[in-house]
Amino acid sequence: MQLTIKLLLQEVYWIKPGKEKEYDSLIKEYVSLLKKIEYPYPFEGFQFSLFSTGKYQMATFPDSWSKFHGENRLETVAQKKGASKQLSDIQKRLSAILIRSSQVDLEYMAALSKE
Repeated sequence: MQLTIKLLLQEVYWIKPGKEKEYDSLIKEYVSLLKKIEYPYPFEGFQFSLFSTGKYQMATFPDSWSKFHGENRLETVAQKKGASKQLSDIQKRLSAILIRSSQVDLEYMAALSKE
C-alpha cells in the first residue's frame, strides 16, 4: 500500500472540563470560517476515545511546508479574504477554554512504515 499523505500538521487540544459543548460550537464556527475563506488544505477532526474526555485533534494535510508556513499560512489566507478579525476572535475564545494545546509538523518516513 502506498501512502499518499506525506505531510501532516497535528494539533491537539485539551479542553477544560465542562467546556466540551462550547468547544463543539467553536469548532463548527472555525470549520465554517475555513470553508468561507477557501482554506487551501484538507483537514480532519478527531475526538480521542478511551479515558480521554475533552481531548480533540485536528489534522491538516499540506502539500509543502514552505507554502503552509508562508503564503498559505492560515492568518495570511484569512487576511486576504477579509476575515482576520473573525479568525482572531475564534482563536481567542478557543484559548480561553483550553487546558493546553500542542502542534507538530509531521513528515512521512517510508523507512519506518509498513508498505
